[in-house]
Amino acid sequence: MTRAQAGHRAADREERRTRIRGTVTTVVPDLGEAAWAAAIASVESPRGIALRDLDEHLAAHPDALTSGDPRCPLALVQFARALNAAGQPAVVSPGCHLCGRGTVELPFSGPAGRSCRRCYISTSKKPCARCGQTGKIVARRCEGGICQSCYRTDPRVVEECAGCGRARRPAVRRPDGTALCESCWRPPVRTCSSCGTERPASLGADGAYCNTCYRRLRQPRRACGRCGLVRPIAARATADSPGLCYNCSGLLPPAPCAICGKTRPGYQHADRGFVCRSCRPHHQEPCSGCGQLRRVHARWPRGPVCPACYVQILDHPGHCPRCGTARPLIARAGDGTLACGPCAGIPDAYSCQGCGTSGRLYAEGLCPRCLLPQRLRRHLAGPGGEVPGQLAPVVQALAAAGNPRGMLQWLKRSPNARLLAGLAASGEALSHDLLDDLPPGPGEYYVRQVLVHAGVLP
Repeated sequence: MTRAQAGHRAADREERRTRIRGTVTTVVPDLGEAAWAAAIASVESPRGIALRDLDEHLAAHPDALTSGDPRCPLALVQFARALNAAGQPAVVSPGCHLCGRGTVELPFSGPAGRSCRRCYISTSKKPCARCGQTGKIVARRCEGGICQSCYRTDPRVVEECAGCGRARRPAVRRPDGTALCESCWRPPVRTCSSCGTERPASLGADGAYCNTCYRRLRQPRRACGRCGLVRPIAARATADSPGLCYNCSGLLPPAPCAICGKTRPGYQHADRGFVCRSCRPHHQEPCSGCGQLRRVHARWPRGPVCPACYVQILDHPGHCPRCGTARPLIARAGDGTLACGPCAGIPDAYSCQGCGTSGRLYAEGLCPRCLLPQRLRRHLAGPGGEVPGQLAPVVQALAAAGNPRGMLQWLKRSPNARLLAGLAASGEALSHDLLDDLPPGPGEYYVRQVLVHAGVLP
C-alpha cells in the first residue's frame, strides 16, 4: 500500500466514524468519550470491514440502534452491546430472531435476521439424499446433500485401513501411503520435557510437551472474548466470534442443571444431561499423595494428585533426599523415594521467574510475593500510568503484607481496593478534605485509616 492509499483509507475511516457518531448522538445525546471509545473499538479492524458495514447500515436504517431488528450486520450487534456495557440502556441490542436471546453470540445471518448457534443448527437440518433422515448436511453429492452418517460410509471417502482391514475414513497415512483409521492410529509417545511422563507429546524446538504441560507452560495466552481473563485460547477468533479460553469454549448458555437445579451456564454430559460447571463430574483416580480416589488436578512424575494435595505439596516444600534442597517433591527416584523436579530432570518445575524459589506460583510464572508489587503498581496507577508519589508508601506497606496471596485476592475483589484505585486514577492530591467529600461508610473509613497508617495523611 502506498502512502497516498494509506492516507485516503485513514481519511475514509475518519469520515465513517464521524457519521456513526452523529447517528449515535441522536439516540444518546450525552454520550461520553469513554463510552464512545469503547463502542468504536469493538468494530475497529485492520481492514475496516466492520466499520464500513456499520456505517452503511446506519445510513440505510437510522433507527437501527433502537429498533432491535436482528436483520443487521454483526458489527451493529457488537457496537450496540458495547454501548450497553458502557451504561447506555437507550440502545437496544439485537437478539436472535428465533429464540430472542440477546446475551449470546449471533454468528449466523439469514433472510429473517441473525441467529445464535443453537438455533441455526436446529433449523439448518435437512433430509439426507441417501438415508432420508433429517440431520445436518455435511457434503454434496450428485443425488444431493448427505448427512454425517452417510459421509462416513461414502465410497468416495472410505478406504481399507492397513491396521484393521475395515473400510473406514483415513485418519493418517503411513510413509508408504497406506491409511490408518482413527481407531488404529496412535499418537507418538515421548517423554514430556516438563512432567517427565511417557505420554503422547508434540515435539517442538525446545523439547516435547504433553497436552497438559503445553497448555500450562508453552501455549500463548490472550484475553478471552467472553470472560476477559488472560488464558490459553482453545477456540481461535474468527470474523464472527472472538477467541475463547478452554473454560468458555465448551460452555453452553444458561439452563437448569440436572444435579443442583440452578439455572447456570454449563456442559452437556453423556450420562447426567446438562450440568453446570460446579456439578460437572470429573475424572477420578487414586491420588499419589493421600491415596484417596479423587479428582485429578495435576499429573506429576510421582503420579496423579488431587486438588488438596496439589496445594499442600507446593505450599510446603520438603527437603529432597538426593540434593538436600527444599523444593516441592513432585517426582520419585529410582528407589521409590520422593524427589524434587530438578533431580528428576525438570529444572524449571514450579520455579518463580522472579526470585527463583520453588513452590506454588500465582500467575505469569511468578510467586505471589514477586507478583504483588507489580499488581499494586498497576492497580494504583495515576493518569500517567505511574503510581503517584503520595501513594508510594501505601504500595510499600501493602507489598510487605504477611500473606501476599490474600493481598492479591483483596486487589481483585475488595470494594475498598477499588475505591483506593479510583482515588489514584483521579490524579487529585490526597487529603482529609478530599475523603470528606466521599459518601460516608466503611469504605471511606477503611481507606482513610490505610492512608493514615502509611503516613500519607496526618
